[in-house]
Amino acid sequence: MQEIDRYRKTHKEGECITFILKTDKPVDVTPYLSQEEIDFLSEDGTTWQSEFMIVPDWEKYESFSEKDFAAQYSHKRVRVTGSLFCPMAGWQNVTPVRMDFSKVEVAE
Repeated sequence: MQEIDRYRKTHKEGECITFILKTDKPVDVTPYLSQEEIDFLSEDGTTWQSEFMIVPDWEKYESFSEKDFAAQYSHKRVRVTGSLFCPMAGWQNVTPVRMDFSKVEVAE
């Protein structure tokens, strides 16, 4: 994974821009996941996470712009509201636990 600190347009098939939320301290994700997801993460001992790929609620963010999102939130302390889940497959999932967010705001 290459860290992107600003928006870059991709041109190749199979590439995507991914936004990662980094927490100050690792978070125990077991209260937020199903037993199947917990079992999956427990195999690798990764139930404490400090990085989450965040994806917008596509129904709420119909006109989501990765470029605008990066300009507004990159390298800032943010408060994010959403649902955590463990995608057990998929090339585009870059963290073991992902968050589908419904709200993001810059924290004061």
